[in-house]
Amino acid sequence: MQELMFTVPIPPLLALGFLIGIILLVLGYRENADLTRRNHLMGLGLIIIGIMIPVTPATWYGYLVVIHGLVLGITEIAVIAIALILGIILMYLGAKNYSKSQ
Repeated sequence: MQELMFTVPIPPLLALGFLIGIILLVLGYRENADLTRRNHLMGLGLIIIGIMIPVTPATWYGYLVVIHGLVLGITEIAVIAIALILGIILMYLGAKNYSKSQ
């Protein structure tokens, strides 16, 4: 019996999430003809970036804990908390911008 062993590279997936959010923001910023489409694109871009900001340090510290058995200190918890607060603010602004068009 064969075992299929593979790993999923996490940094490219995180970079792809940021790239999609930035592309949506840029497309929304450059949209001049349709205000509804502009708000949708910019809102979705902000929501995606707001999700990716807390996910990135949480994934990194989760990797360090699982693979290396490290214990999170107060600085790591503070970094995750600050990233979470920043992400929530961006998601709120994105949802507010997205709902302006409806």
